Amino acid sequence: MRPGILSYDTVIPLKRVLVALFLLTGSLASTAQEGSEKDASARAERLYRESCTQCHGLEAIETVRDGRAGWADTVQDMVVTGAQLDAEEMELLIDYLARRLGPGAGAMETGKLSAHSPILSDGTVSSGEVELPAGDGKEFVQGYCHICHDAGRIVSARRSQESWKRYVSSMLAQGGMELPQEQEQRLVSYLVRHFGTESELP
Repeated sequence: MRPGILSYDTVIPLKRVLVALFLLTGSLASTAQEGSEKDASARAERLYRESCTQCHGLEAIETVRDGRAGWADTVQDMVVTGAQLDAEEMELLIDYLARRLGPGAGAMETGKLSAHSPILSDGTVSSGEVELPAGDGKEFVQGYCHICHDAGRIVSARRSQESWKRYVSSMLAQGGMELPQEQEQRLVSYLVRHFGTESELP
């Protein structure tokens, strides 16, 4: 064998060593990434428990469901009112809230209906017992509004047409949902018809 030329018996073990090194490097990188993600998750959990309890208890947050845009607004409001968070911490907390308390976390429950609810209640009726009136647009309320909350939040107050329009648009945007304009209008019309300032339930 000429000098400088690797033999077959030398090349094969060398390839095996290189493959082993490649796999080991990939495994170490994956482990490091998993460790980094766990550290970020733990840090976000700490921020949640420390920053979000400066003005109120966690129960005020645990029952809420919102999309990332909605949680971003909430966290920004927290900072404006005194929460000590820098830009990186804000992003960590927003991601944590959107992941843990986003629309996919299950609908928030309103609980007992107020005696001032458009649906007559003496304060003992649970939001889980609410049956929305039949009518065009009900399917959109059930299909979209109920992703984040139960019917109790819908029947808790009367709103004007303009107010319902803004409310629906805001909720869809915060939840990261899109609805064709015609369907959104039918949803708003349903709410105005049954829970508008001038409407009365039969």
